[in-house]
This record gives sequence, C-alpha cells and structure tokens, in this order.
Amino acid sequence: MAKTKVFVSYDHSEDAKYKRLLQAWDANPDFDFEFDSRGPNVAINSTDAAVVKAALVKTMKTATHLLVLVGEKSSTSDWINWEIARAKESDVELKIAAVKLTGSSVSPAGLLNVGTAWATSFTRDRIVDALKVAKGRLLKRTILAASWRRGWQPPRNLHRRDNEHRHPKTVLRRHGIR
Repeated sequence: MAKTKVFVSYDHSEDAKYKRLLQAWDANPDFDFEFDSRGPNVAINSTDAAVVKAALVKTMKTATHLLVLVGEKSSTSDWINWEIARAKESDVELKIAAVKLTGSSVSPAGLLNVGTAWATSFTRDRIVDALKVAKGRLLKRTILAASWRRGWQPPRNLHRRDNEHRHPKTVLRRHGIR
C-alpha cells in the first residue's frame, strides 16, 4: 500500500499545539504529515506571497491528502482558504479531510458541500479514519465524473440484474464505496 502523505492546513498563530501533536503521531508507519510554516508571516496579497505559494504548491503536489485543522480563526484565514481552493484544482486534486478543534469553530466555506471527510474528534484514530474515508470519496468522485464525461445513459429494456449496464453509483455501492 502506498504511503498516505498529508499536507496539513492550520492557523499557525492559534493551532500550533495541534500541529505538534500530529508530528508526534507521525511515528505511525502508514501516515506521513507534511508541514510548511512559512505562510502566516507573509500577507497573502504581498509580493513575497508568490514565493510562499509556489513552495506550498510544490509541497501539496507531493501529498495525497489535505487535512484542515478547523480552529477559531480558520474560516477567516486567507491562507487556509487559499490552500483549500488550491487543493481542489485539477493539477493538485488532494483528497480533503478536516477536523474541528472546538465545537464553536466555524468551517471555511471551501470545505462545505464538496465531500469533505470529517473527523469526529481530534484523536489519531478519528483523523486516520477521516483520511481513509477521503481516499474513498475521491475515488468515487473520479469514477462518477469519468462516467458522466463518457456520456453514461441509463440502459433501456435491460434486466435490472445486468451489472454491466448499471449506473456507476450502484456499482460503487456494491463494492462498498458510498
């Protein structure tokens, strides 16, 4: 199994203790967490931001997942919102998972209605579970998008048990991907 490489997006001023905990969990042989600490010291619309963005994109392209730590300031962070948007672009296309650090944390808009896999709590097992769910969701999105691009149409006059002509969602469900 290929190693899951995770790019973590978080508010560097408020949520650094969670980053340190993730680094401690990095001893898990199945997951590799990637961090880049250059974002918060540069304004996202400054001339220096281009260099930081280029480095972040380079790191994101080597990752398989984006994990967003949703803290108190995440929804208003230009850097977190940029990282989420960039992770969804076709040249990066990371699987997205997130975890709310407090019950009152507001989710960044870019995480909503895009199939984000949510960890139910900030524990190693819940985060690992969310990353696994995110992996399945990207596979599902990719299969469905490809089938619609090929012009999949429901068959006419075919018996329902003919699996070869079933809708892609039905095929995914039969293979345990929901």
